[in-house]
Amino acid sequence: MITRSKLVDQLRGYQIRSQNKCPALILFSPKPHITSWHYWLSIMAIWLGILLPIRLRSCRQKLVKKRERKFLLPLSM
Repeated sequence: MITRSKLVDQLRGYQIRSQNKCPALILFSPKPHITSWHYWLSIMAIWLGILLPIRLRSCRQKLVKKRERKFLLPLSM
């Protein structure tokens, strides 16, 4: 039979196990609980590290194409 003390022990054990979860795994859970500003700061740094180089590369490619178009001869010549 389940007694109240066994339930309390199970609850305490569950709380201890849930506190020891790896923070990296919490980010990929379906319901992330990101409460600390450290996590938000690290996520922003990761996004900047990924998106900024991609954006710079696309802007550089657009400039190269624009310069190439400038040097092309017009069709009327």
